[in-house]
Amino acid sequence: MTEFDRQVVQIASLGVWAVVTGLPMKKRLGQVEDPRRQGKNGLFVTLKKEGKVRGSQGLLESTTSLPETLFDAAAQAATHDQRFAPVTDNEIPDLEIEVT
Repeated sequence: MTEFDRQVVQIASLGVWAVVTGLPMKKRLGQVEDPRRQGKNGLFVTLKKEGKVRGSQGLLESTTSLPETLFDAAAQAATHDQRFAPVTDNEIPDLEIEVT
């Protein structure tokens, strides 16, 4: 996994953290330079717990930057997937986050 790929997952993780706990980030992430960061492409965030889907949200096209889209899609996956109850703060340590 590249540094950029790690940061993509970190940003998605922050989206889940912020919406579930209501707490702010403790420190800002340094920006990893990559041409994909500037794109306004679609993406899909899947949350898994014990290997099973716990929530997901995707966009075919974005109108915001990659970090904003990641953060928002992850937050939506944690709280607005109608197949599941919203993620709770005690579930956060058990979540796996996939971004495609």
